Amino acid sequence: MMNLTLLAAQTAIGDTLTGGNPVLTPVSGEAQMNLWDMALKGGWIMAVLAVLSVVCFYIFFERLAVIRKAGKDDPMFMERALDELKTRSLENCMLLDVRCSLPELGNLMEQYDSALELVNDGSDLGYVLDEQGQGMPHFMERFAAALEFEHCRDLRLALDISQNLHCYEWVPRDGLKDFGRRKLLEAGGSEELLDSGCIDLEGYGADLLEEAGYVLTADESAYITRNNLEFLRDWSAPEEAGLSMEQQ
Repeated sequence: MMNLTLLAAQTAIGDTLTGGNPVLTPVSGEAQMNLWDMALKGGWIMAVLAVLSVVCFYIFFERLAVIRKAGKDDPMFMERALDELKTRSLENCMLLDVRCSLPELGNLMEQYDSALELVNDGSDLGYVLDEQGQGMPHFMERFAAALEFEHCRDLRLALDISQNLHCYEWVPRDGLKDFGRRKLLEAGGSEELLDSGCIDLEGYGADLLEEAGYVLTADESAYITRNNLEFLRDWSAPEEAGLSMEQQ
């Protein structure tokens, strides 16, 4: 019996060394899935998405057709629409949107010699407001506080400030208690003392900020100041900056 086993092993080794072809078992690959199969396997949610897509396309093209038809039937349609907005062109509509978003910028038309430059900068600011600092927390609150801090009345400077918010330290009013607590812990205060309620943490935090040069915003929602980081300009000239920037 052992001889037969050894003989079989020798035969197998010999076949391998002499290049014998082993018998391969075919493996069937996973079937390819097309879009239709994916839609079927997606279940009822795919049907809902399909219906919503059709509705969106319908609304878009239906409104587009209505506006085009109104423009053809009534040559004064666009003029009346602009008149309702109290503006004279589509470009001015964009500027109206900017003024509504940031009324503190003043008269934008007086800040530019070229209407095209004004429209371009207004478009840039619109993009900035839409992006919200690429997800920066409290972007609009920080931006508005920085504009107020710099007494900004210029669109170009506003654009530069929007790209340099890292140059400002901003503490919300509702975060004063946590700020005061953190500073006391850093100074060696104990958790027991802070939890005892004997210390006005909010008042302590406000005092620290004011001593450090922070300014309370007009709506009293936050404190803000400049730090020592470099303020980079892409739109405004140095003479357009406020006093706080000239000192940096």
